[in-house]
Order: sequence, then C-alpha cells, then structure tokens
Amino acid sequence: MRERLKNVVLTALVLISLLLSLGIWSIAPQYESINEPQYASNIGVSDPSFYRTFQSVASPREIVLHLGEQKHTVLVPDLPDYENAMTLLQKSTFLDTQLTNDYGETEWRKIVDEIPGLQFNFDSYMPAQSLADNGMIKFNTQIDPQMQIRSLYLFRMPEENDFRALIYGGGDARMYLARVEVPKDRLAALMEAGKKLPEYGMFGQSLNKNFYLPLNRIPLQNYAIELNIETHNQRLVDSFFLDNSLTSRVLEKDGSQIVTDGNRSVRVGALDKIIEYRNLAVDRTSVRKPDGEYEEVRALNFANEHGGFSGNVFLHEVETSTGHSDTNSVHDFEFRLYQNGLPVLGDLTTVGLSLYRNDVAQMSRSEYSFVKAYSDKVVQIISGPELLKIIEGSVWLDRNRITNVYLAYLQRAPRDGIAALRPVWVVEQTPDARMGMYDAVTGERLRSEEGMLLGLE
Repeated sequence: MRERLKNVVLTALVLISLLLSLGIWSIAPQYESINEPQYASNIGVSDPSFYRTFQSVASPREIVLHLGEQKHTVLVPDLPDYENAMTLLQKSTFLDTQLTNDYGETEWRKIVDEIPGLQFNFDSYMPAQSLADNGMIKFNTQIDPQMQIRSLYLFRMPEENDFRALIYGGGDARMYLARVEVPKDRLAALMEAGKKLPEYGMFGQSLNKNFYLPLNRIPLQNYAIELNIETHNQRLVDSFFLDNSLTSRVLEKDGSQIVTDGNRSVRVGALDKIIEYRNLAVDRTSVRKPDGEYEEVRALNFANEHGGFSGNVFLHEVETSTGHSDTNSVHDFEFRLYQNGLPVLGDLTTVGLSLYRNDVAQMSRSEYSFVKAYSDKVVQIISGPELLKIIEGSVWLDRNRITNVYLAYLQRAPRDGIAALRPVWVVEQTPDARMGMYDAVTGERLRSEEGMLLGLE
C-alpha cells in the first residue's frame, strides 16, 4: 500500500513538472529591455540639416582687396564680391609651393600698400591639406603636411608676369611662397568692383598683427534672431557616453542635472540652458593623433556627431594662455553663428570645444537653436579712426599691442524666444589675452577691466 502511494505521488510530481516546463516554453514572458551600450556614432542627432562640411565652416573671416596707393577695402561673407573672390581662389592653381625666408617687413609692406592684390584672412590656423582636400585651394604637387594658413596674400610684382601667393601660418611664423595661375579676367573685374566699395585703412605693425578699419562711417543692418529650445537633449546627453547604462545622475538644487560614468560628465544647466561636456580622463591618457585628421576636422566631426549646428557657422580659434606645458597640444575652437557676414557673439549661439592631444576634452553648447533672423533699421557705424581714438583713452588696452579689431553682433538676452543683436567693435590684444568691446554705433565701452559685459540690460 505504501509503495503504491509513493508511485502515485511520483507520477503526479512528474506530470506537474511537465506542465510547468510546457508553460515556460509556450508562454512568452513580459519584461523591460535594459539599456544596451550606446555609442556616440549612432545615437546623436541624425538630421543631415544639422551637419556642416569642413568647407562650409572654414571660409575666410574677411577678404581684403589691396587696390594700390595704400587704398584697401574689405569683403565679408554674404556679399557677392566675397563669393567672387572665393571663386577666384578656387579656380587658381598653386605651383611650386615651398618654404621662404625672403619676405620681411619691408617686402610685406610693399605688397599690401603698393601692389594690387587680395588678402584672405582666416579665423583659425587652417590646415592647407584640409583646404585642398575640400576644393578650396588647388595645389599641383604634394605639400608639407604641417603647412597651415592664417593669411594668404595673392599678388603680382610689377616686373613679373606670374602671380605669387605668400602664405603665413603656424605659431612659428612659417611662411610659404608659390607661383599661382590666376583667372586674370575674374581678378580684373573684382579689383574694379572694389574701387566702388567703402575705403579701409590698414593699422598694425607686422605681417601677422594688422587689421583693416573703415576710414569713414558705414551703414550696417540691425537684426534680431529667433531662438528655439532643442527637443533632443536626452539623446544628446546619452551620445557623450560609450555605455549610458553605466551612468549615474545627480540633481542640483537649482534643477541642473549632472550625468557621469566616471570618465566623462555632462552638466545640463537649468538656468543658463547650457550643456557642458567634459572628458575627465583626457589629461591622464596619451592620445595618438590619427593619421590625416587635424584638430580643426576633429572638432567639426565631434560637434556634428553631438548635436550639429543651426544656421551658418564659421570656425574661430581662440587664442588663450594655458597652463599646459605642451601648448601645441591645446586648441580651443568656437563655431560662431554668422549673420549679415559678421560673427554673432553669445553663449546661446556658439558651440565651443577644447582639444588636448587631438582629443576633445571639453564641449559647451546651448539648448537653444537658431531659427531665423529679422532685419531692423539701418544704423551708422563709427569709423576706424574714431574707434582708435576711443581706444587710446583706455587704460586697459595698448594700441601698439593690438593684434586684431573686427565688427560683430553681440547677442542680448532672449525675450520670448527673440534676441536682439547689438553691433559691436571687438578689440583683441593677444599677448596678454585682453579684449575690449565697444558699441559700434555710440562707442560705449561694453567690457570692463575685469572682463564683465556692461550695458546689456
């Protein structure tokens, strides 16, 4: 009797086991998927309209037409003559490019004061090879891979038939000389058109420390721009991490959020609407520079993969002092929005990156994006001589040490998504990293000795 009971119980257990096994195999369980590794190359903003090519961000900040007899005029982006000058450069061929030491201050002054020609001024030290790869400059032979271009002078000596290009670039003041085949009809038409434009004067002391200012007051269009808060912040934040399942999040008292995986961190500001990325490990590692990839290209690619751009932007290299012993490994870049051919200065429209040993150590961008611009009344800009007279009365700036002066729009704080743009003169004194800023209409000083902006209420 006892054995029969054991057999019945065993048979029942076997049947129950079979039923449970059948249920496990036949019924799909309900579960929530866990975060799989997410990589920066496939999780960022994928809309092609936010991507920018190197050619679109690497154009010169200004093109100076030297008309001879110490007469000059300046072309900025968005002007038809600027586009004609860029077409001229692209259709020219550079021959026999090589290093030169034959051009000192005397020869340089003759080129800019006496000989008709063009001067292309970039806002960054542009790798010549990258400009060539993107069709902006055509070299007929292989060039020095370390060749950079900050200013390019295109001219023809009176006693010669061939045109020359004097190329200045690099922190070591390295210069190159090339023979150039130029479309002469295009050049003649461009120089003739330049005679009808406002006259500019050259100020400064040397080849890489000069600037051009209008000799008389000139008209300038006022603008306001519409901004919009981005909607892809979470995907943007996630794109900075190799595996966002390993991240932790901290909420600050003001509502700002910090996300980190121990090696990287991202702070999303609740009040200033700024997203700041930091690679905390970049200073502790030795990053090998990939073959064929320059810092400028690396910065652009990183920004394209992490939010991209809205509006037209140009690349600007910030000249700042640094505590790193290897200063050649540190590069600070800004992608500045351009309006009416002038840069727009402001945190809400600028994408900033800092590279160390060719790796992105830091990035800052706004949650806002540019939508469109609205034109306003035309104002008269104070002339160069008037501006210099104001500068001479400043105890903060030394006119003899100024390295650059340029027009820009300063972005005011947005109201209901609309930010007014204020025309300003920006004065850079690079040796000691000083900057002055003045209202371009009234001459009012907008930057204090401590670097704070004034008069923007």
